[in-house]
Amino acid sequence: MSMTLQAPSPSWEREGPGAQRREGEGAAVNRSELPATLTRRARRLRREQTHCEAILWSRLRRRGLASRKFHRQFVLGNYIVDFVCFEERLIVEVDGGQHNAADPAEAARTCWLESQGFRVLRFWNTDVEQALEGVLETIQATFIMRGER
Repeated sequence: MSMTLQAPSPSWEREGPGAQRREGEGAAVNRSELPATLTRRARRLRREQTHCEAILWSRLRRRGLASRKFHRQFVLGNYIVDFVCFEERLIVEVDGGQHNAADPAEAARTCWLESQGFRVLRFWNTDVEQALEGVLETIQATFIMRGER
């Protein structure tokens, strides 16, 4: 399994006019400030999810993994992440060929997400298709690791 697991930066708190905080979320996000194009794109990605995203979402949705709430195709800053759990400050990405870790833009994206206090886990499509239980165990293990800090 290919994945990236890094500790979150503790320095993420964003406050401001119109910012709202939901229970279990570590940061305020003013949804009205999001670019309309990103919001439309996230909605389209939710409608047109990949086969592997659908497989993983079927197990994460409705608090299906350790009673944690996940959102899919969620806008964070200028990026759209596949899955995010605010309670755990965790982002899960299912990567086909579109995410190349050697790509400077992808590295900048990951760096920004981590600077906002998120841990980023990446799984290849083949991991989700062929070893879904292992993927879920890895995600759940990060919950335990976070609780031990």
